[in-house]
Amino acid sequence: MAELIGKHVEEKRAAAVFSFVDIWMDGYNDIFSDFDPAPFSKRAISADFVEEVMRRTSEEHDEEIELRMSVPQAMRSAKAENIIKKRLKDYFTMKKHKYDELVKNEKRKGKIYFLGGFLLLSSFILLDLFLVSNVVVKLLAAIMAPLGWFGVWEGTSHMLEGPEQFSKKKDFYTKLAKAKFEFFSEEELTQIVKDAEESKTTPKLTQAAVQAAISQLQQEEEKKPPQPEQKPKEEKPPQKK
Repeated sequence: MAELIGKHVEEKRAAAVFSFVDIWMDGYNDIFSDFDPAPFSKRAISADFVEEVMRRTSEEHDEEIELRMSVPQAMRSAKAENIIKKRLKDYFTMKKHKYDELVKNEKRKGKIYFLGGFLLLSSFILLDLFLVSNVVVKLLAAIMAPLGWFGVWEGTSHMLEGPEQFSKKKDFYTKLAKAKFEFFSEEELTQIVKDAEESKTTPKLTQAAVQAAISQLQQEEEKKPPQPEQKPKEEKPPQKK
């Protein structure tokens, strides 16, 4: 029984870990730009393809994604698919690093603005306290005050709101950089989706319930007293008449 439950867990583990995104295509060219004649290893990724993947994954959160793409069986090529998988992985990883840098730059810019504004405000206060009678100093102080407040507010905006404008795409490219890419024929993917839909109607054991059942079975086995060894029956010698 424990072995059967463990096997059930292994069969359901992929569904629990990955969030599947299925895309049907007419061919490999649907992934790439129509205006780029380069080979698959260097060809630009289609903006329409990226937007479709983004739309399909927008509702996913922390799950790892498996992007399952279907092409007609007659057009499939194992060599081309390996190249495209690597190209997609490299592309999404590159975009992830780009948005990571944009977020870092916004935060860095915000810190510079905030620090500059703080220094100007501090200088304005010191000048105003110790050099009140100097007209030139008063003029400088009058200029420093609005510049200082501008720096503080602008810095705060860059640190808080700046990264937010890139967060959606940053999260998207982070998920896709870690995603798994697989190709199937139209018939295979249709059958996979059909089986998945049918499995939703059947009750499933959660991993916690399975582990609890296995532990209970193991405890019951340990509690059972050891069976006494059965001695072989002694054969009685035949009685003499």
